[in-house]
Amino acid sequence: MKCQSGLSCGYLTLSGHPKEIFIIRKQIAQREIDIKKLEVLVDEDPGYTSALNEAKESLLILERFEKNTFVSLRDKKFISILSQNEANPLLPIFKRIEIQMAIGKTPNTLADLFFIEHKRKKAQQTRMDNNKRLAGSELDKYIESELLAMVREGIEHAPIKAATLHKRLLLRGYVTGSLSTLSTPNRKEMIRDYQKRQLNQMDMDVNEIATLVNGRKANEAYRKQALRMRNERDEMAKKLELNTMAVLDIINAVDLTTPIKVEDLLSPFLIRELRKANK
Repeated sequence: MKCQSGLSCGYLTLSGHPKEIFIIRKQIAQREIDIKKLEVLVDEDPGYTSALNEAKESLLILERFEKNTFVSLRDKKFISILSQNEANPLLPIFKRIEIQMAIGKTPNTLADLFFIEHKRKKAQQTRMDNNKRLAGSELDKYIESELLAMVREGIEHAPIKAATLHKRLLLRGYVTGSLSTLSTPNRKEMIRDYQKRQLNQMDMDVNEIATLVNGRKANEAYRKQALRMRNERDEMAKKLELNTMAVLDIINAVDLTTPIKVEDLLSPFLIRELRKANK
């Protein structure tokens, strides 16, 4: 787009240069990619809605330029940028400016008009965020619901910590503030309670759970758990050996003093152990 020689800069014309249509089409393709990315972001965070709307308006303008460029290759076309001509690619923006002026805003410059539109969109988004933001006991319910979900998912996929919980609440749009949102005494206690619930699923004892819940190094708690479970395993192995020997003595006594065929009553494990003992 450029000012035509001999005309005031209130008019525009497309150059008609053969490469221009390819440049515009390249810009359109890029803008379509941007819109797809923004649509994904809007699903996660409505704060991107304004950016998505602006990208769509930009795409609309580029598409009109593409259409007019194609025509201009055959015939030069002069358009006033202030006209209501449907071929004017800036028409959607000016229609929105007219609405601003109709509600009583009369800025002196075009830059002011665009500034007002930007502020309007920002204020609208702020109102949307305020309406969505939760607080007090209502927010506590959503926090507890998220903690229950994290307990179900397990520590491998959703370890319960204040920082992890805060990120999940942000993604769901339940909070917009910092981590201090979770620093109230009742919320801290709620998080500790659900941490204990989650850790109880891991067969940890009271001391190991306390090590994790009180914010100490996780590796220390896991080392304690591993050592305890290894000791328990060794102790159980010794008990199994003693009990097996006692059962074998009983089996031998029954076998020697009665006509009962004992092997028919035994498990494969005891039969193997009995044969080993008799060798």
